[in-house]
Amino acid sequence: MAQSVDYAARRRPSVHADAAASARAIMRLEQSIPDSTWIRAWARWHTGAMLAAVIAVCWCWAAWPLAAIALVSFVAFVALGRPIWGRHRPLGGYANWVTALRLAGVLGLGFLGPALPPLVIGVSAAVLVTIDGLDGYLARKYDTASEFGLYFDMETDALQVCILSALTCFVGEIPAAILLIGFMRYLFVAATNLLRVGHKQEPRFFLARFAAVFIQYSLAAVFLLPPVVHLPAVALASALILYSFGRSTYYAVTL
Repeated sequence: MAQSVDYAARRRPSVHADAAASARAIMRLEQSIPDSTWIRAWARWHTGAMLAAVIAVCWCWAAWPLAAIALVSFVAFVALGRPIWGRHRPLGGYANWVTALRLAGVLGLGFLGPALPPLVIGVSAAVLVTIDGLDGYLARKYDTASEFGLYFDMETDALQVCILSALTCFVGEIPAAILLIGFMRYLFVAATNLLRVGHKQEPRFFLARFAAVFIQYSLAAVFLLPPVVHLPAVALASALILYSFGRSTYYAVTL
């Protein structure tokens, strides 16, 4: 409360200041407020909503509840982030365009997956994984990197793993235990917040990035390649995911 009063006091213009100068000062002040507070609050809310979606997923035995809940959550995220991505040109910046395209594709798989041929699911998933690194490249090239874009990218990745794991389970190719891997990102965020270490900067390990990409390609391969190929790949990728998140949790708790 004290902080908000202080900002309010700083926003009051002098009686001799003109309106345009006051408006510019307010805009600079608002842009100086850290973005991480509300973004991390949204991430916690989003995590809770996705974990709660497990009930709907098990009840319906379908992936569409995940897509529906994620759609509502991401719409709120984009709306709240308007002051951040609105500063980038063209509208939102190219990097966020790519992430939004990936998100649309992931949601489409969640809503329409069971009705699509396996080949379409597999190819679509592989393409979405392949363009994953493009948003980061564009953000660096055009200097539009932000915490909003970072979380937009990370949570889209997590949603893709979640929905793909659900689809591989529902088509009967992979045991239901794969859902644990699909929800691992959300379990990690929930655990670190329950342990009161969620405020720490998440560690950046190369293994974590490799495991995230590997599991997505492995899940896509379920729809494209025979079991003799995709089953060992999914098993190895799942083991890497478990190790990676275990390592990150240990890091967050002990350091």
